[in-house]
Amino acid sequence: MSPKSANILSSFNHFEPDLKNELVQKGRVIEFKTGERILQSGEKYFGNLLVLDGLVKVFRKAEDGREFFLFFIEPGEAIYLSVLNTDNVNKSELVAIAAQETRALSIPYSVMDDLILRFKTWYKFVATSYRSRFEKIFTSLDYYAFRGLDDRITDYLRKQIRIFKTRDLRVSHQEIADDLNSSREVISRHLKKMEKNGAIKLKRNRIEVLELGHEKIKS
Repeated sequence: MSPKSANILSSFNHFEPDLKNELVQKGRVIEFKTGERILQSGEKYFGNLLVLDGLVKVFRKAEDGREFFLFFIEPGEAIYLSVLNTDNVNKSELVAIAAQETRALSIPYSVMDDLILRFKTWYKFVATSYRSRFEKIFTSLDYYAFRGLDDRITDYLRKQIRIFKTRDLRVSHQEIADDLNSSREVISRHLKKMEKNGAIKLKRNRIEVLELGHEKIKS
């Protein structure tokens, strides 16, 4: 395996050297700035993206134009990975936005089938990624359908801590409202109650998480 392939695909150490070399040779590295849209609902796409570093937020766009936050995609995962492509042109039903400066390796569909036949690790990765994507979507839908807003805010903050590896979160009330399909006023009211209960400390465009615990935050 070439040093270049090893460096670019350092988040995909489970891939064998020959697979890494071929992905780097036939793929193309793309860089996205924070806030840049990577995938837009309804647009055509011609390949899959492997996230090399950074962080991606995935949304589902409703008919009325609202966007529902679903999940994060981290390094070592794929953006909107499909198992099969019958007409070489698919349309995305999701929206993907770079939550941080992000690099991804674009893999054309023209080489997908060949890689699946030749590399067992790639076949397993495709199947696992496809299943994981739907599990994340169903989990997110369960939260919207069956969980109260206080639980959803608590879970949202826990995910932010895990993803960004800090309890001092740079996130605004409006961003949380957008991600949880709520209003800024409602989110602010819940956050103030959480602050009163000693769970968090509110700062300007930041939230310091003190102790969420494992129990439901009472409102």
